[in-house]
Amino acid sequence: MILNKLQRPGAMSVLIETLRFASLFFIVPMLLLIPIYFVLSMVGVNAENYLWTTMIFGFIIIFILYRRNKWGQGAIQLTTSLFAIGLVIVTSLFIPDVSPTHIHTEKYAYTYGFPFEYITIYIEEGEKFLIINLWSQEITGASVSFGIFGNFIIFYFVIFLINRYLMK
Repeated sequence: MILNKLQRPGAMSVLIETLRFASLFFIVPMLLLIPIYFVLSMVGVNAENYLWTTMIFGFIIIFILYRRNKWGQGAIQLTTSLFAIGLVIVTSLFIPDVSPTHIHTEKYAYTYGFPFEYITIYIEEGEKFLIINLWSQEITGASVSFGIFGNFIIFYFVIFLINRYLMK
């Protein structure tokens, strides 16, 4: 398989690995969602409160797939990817949402992420910074979009190009 033959840390291998992880990140939990929902409903548990277990099972399956098939080995530079993930997190924590969307009489939607918005927090009487909203105990919902992978790819390539051309 071509995807397993990528050994050099280059632009195309990073893009392919990120797309593979992004597709698995959304497909595996969606495939697990229906059976977990039915099992929890049959047991008599309010299934909507425990659907987060789908993500945990999904991450475990993705981890097993990556270990078993040896995907991602040598395709992504670890320090560059960790620095890019750190930049994604830091920019979402410290760049405010200056114009939240008013959803209901008391509920607002704050969207964070730079350059692509990827996390939305639904909260009553929130603040413009994500970190303050996370500590407020008034979050009524949250969602994460595909923009997180776009941010990772952009930050990774910027750091990769800086390391390759400016540091040498």
